[in-house]
Amino acid sequence: MNSTRNIFEVPIYQTNYKDGIKSIEEYCLLCKTKDKGRLRSNRKGWQSNDLVAGKNQDIDKLVKLIETESNKFAKAVGIEQVKVANIWININGENCSNREHKHPHSVFSGTYYVNCNEESGAIYFINPSMNGIEYDWKDCTTNLNSATSPEIHIKPKVGDLLIFPSWLSHGVEINNSKNFNRISISFNTLAYPLLQ
Repeated sequence: MNSTRNIFEVPIYQTNYKDGIKSIEEYCLLCKTKDKGRLRSNRKGWQSNDLVAGKNQDIDKLVKLIETESNKFAKAVGIEQVKVANIWININGENCSNREHKHPHSVFSGTYYVNCNEESGAIYFINPSMNGIEYDWKDCTTNLNSATSPEIHIKPKVGDLLIFPSWLSHGVEINNSKNFNRISISFNTLAYPLLQ
């Protein structure tokens, strides 16, 4: 009997959570007025410095949710228990984006979408086998899917929480929505024993 099996997989975890999201949005916008931010992967957009626990009740609840969902993901893929190591805010206005990047020295990373719409830019993930796919399969691929596509784009909805391996290259498309701020909160996790 013939069969096809996947021998390497790149898991991505997704759920949706909207509790306290208006308060979180207000807090994000307030932070932007008080923190000049930092330059990392952001192009034209604003990224906060790392948030500190205890400053906002809804952010603290979000961190607990992220840890709960990250540990569901960890259990599913056979990884040790994890905890949030750092968390920050991204605000991308019109024409802002995030270049392709990874999050080294972390286990899982992810993004929580506070405010977004159809035109504010998808997150995209680069296939770890992209070089081989683009070089050897470029002219013979008839059906782009998770095995043959060099990258996968995911359009988030408000309240979506995406968690993915920190070694997975990713970026954010340009926000093409006029006078609209795409607001997200990103984070890294580490294996629990490393944080003790």
